[in-house]
This record gives sequence, structure tokens and C-alpha cells, in this order.
Amino acid sequence: MSTKAFSTTISASHTAVRQTAKTSRFNPGPSTTMKESARVARPKQSHIQVRMIDNEEEQEMVYRFRYGIYVEELHRAEPHADHERKRIEEPLDQDGVLFGAFRGDEMVGTLRMNSGESVRGYYEDLYGMSAYAPYFPYRTSITTKLMILPSLRRSSLSFRLAEAGFCYAHEMNFEHDFIDCNQHLKTYFLKLGYQQHMSDVEHPIYGHVSRLRLDLNDWAHLMDVRSPFCRLRLKRQTLASPCPRITS
Repeated sequence: MSTKAFSTTISASHTAVRQTAKTSRFNPGPSTTMKESARVARPKQSHIQVRMIDNEEEQEMVYRFRYGIYVEELHRAEPHADHERKRIEEPLDQDGVLFGAFRGDEMVGTLRMNSGESVRGYYEDLYGMSAYAPYFPYRTSITTKLMILPSLRRSSLSFRLAEAGFCYAHEMNFEHDFIDCNQHLKTYFLKLGYQQHMSDVEHPIYGHVSRLRLDLNDWAHLMDVRSPFCRLRLKRQTLASPCPRITS
């Protein structure tokens, strides 16, 4: 299927995603109350494009975007933060796949995925990935660094970034994806189709986190939780093609 055809398919289904987003608002920052959420107007997403990062200039935009979110907004003590250059580049970036959301020339969101082959050691132990042999390491992945510009956190953009990662995971024939998140984001990931497979743990940087697993081919569970990924089953041919550019 062509990129144009895929983009049409994604755009046509955004209404369903936005409907899901009404009950699951992505926000990588501090949690908000229902009353606070009700007072926030839904931002527009005109001409936002989600795509895989494939050049050094856009990689640098990702590193600077992370710094703006993690250090300047959330005041986290990131071990790989370069405060002089205001950027965060990590060892996992060397073998990872980066996705970016762009509004014109402005980056408004990003996500990183790594195959299980590239995360042996800390993440292998954190998520108990070795228990998923024979799929581990080559048919497993981890998702990290999913973040959105504050003004767009109440939009469907987080679902679109997650969808790009889901398409890529199917393209790579992965079976399981692993992630950890703070408590106020747990419902969001459960609605995507992740399940808690290990007890919560204290992360040395991010505090109390839940450890979750997504079974990429468990369509029965995805349908049961009404995951926005379900519509991709109806267009299964898109999962066999390179991860496309998705434009709103």
C-alpha cells in the first residue's frame, strides 16, 4: 500500500482515536484532576506529521526536545543530560529507532523503540524479558521516551505516535513490547492494550513505576479493551509495508 493510501486510512480513523482519547488523556507531566482537565480546551493538530527520524538534524531535534521536557519542565535529574548544550542523548539511541511528530518545522512529540537484542542487561532484568524466550531477544522490543508538547497532551497525538511504533513493531515481526510508566499514565497504556506482567518497582530516576507488556498479536485482548490499535487489523496489509508518514 502506498504512503498516500495509508495516510488516508489513518486520517479516516482519527475520529475513533479521539473518542478513545476522551477517557484517556496522555500527559507525561504531573497528573491533573478531572475539573482541571475539563477547563482545558482541546488543541488543534493541523498538519502534524508523524514519521521515523532518518537524519542527524532531526535526531538533534529529538535530543533537545527531551531536554526541554525532562529537565526544563519536569526538573528530572537525567544522568545523560548535557546542560551546556541543552540536550539528552542516551546509549540506547545508538541502536534505537526514533519517531518524531512535526508541526511544520517544529517538533511536538517523539518516541523511541529498541529491539530486545540491543537492551540486554538492565532493561532485560527490569522487564523480565528473558522469560519470553524463544521470542527474546530478537522478536521483542521496549518503548521509551514517549513525550508530547504540553499544549498537545490533551489531543490524540500520543495515540498516533504509539500507532507508528505499533506499525513498526509489526513490520519487524515483534511479539512483545515492554514499557514502564508512572501511575498517572498507567490507564493510558492499559487502554492501548498493555498489561501489567510484573509488580511495580522503584526506578532510580523516575520513581514508582508500573511494568507493562504489550502482546502485539493478541487481537482478542486488544479488542476486549477497545484498543485504538484494533482498526489496524482491518487494514492488515499496512503492517507489512515500511512504517509510513502519518499526516493529520
